[in-house]
Amino acid sequence: RQISLLVAVYASSAPNSVGECSEYLCVAKPVISRAVDTLAGLGLLERRRDADDRRKVYVEPTAAGAAYVEAQAEGFAALQRADDGVGAAARSRAAGDAPGPVAVA
Repeated sequence: RQISLLVAVYASSAPNSVGECSEYLCVAKPVISRAVDTLAGLGLLERRRDADDRRKVYVEPTAAGAAYVEAQAEGFAALQRADDGVGAAARSRAAGDAPGPVAVA
């Protein structure tokens, strides 16, 4: 849930309230609050109180939080590229375009 929260907040174009995060992720507010506590403690998210309504708390990624999400995204992209290469080779073999593994007697 913490990673989902961090990614959702990072991907948003505006700060999100705890309630908005709760609705978006379909998770109870106390669960979001605990996740925010953990992520804030790690320096990945920061809280900001609404100037007009002090009860409302917004969460935003810190520079470290944004860097973490971007690094994870690059890691997933690299895995996808590797998987695409393996998949393309397997499809090519299945189509008869390339030789498959050679059996050794």
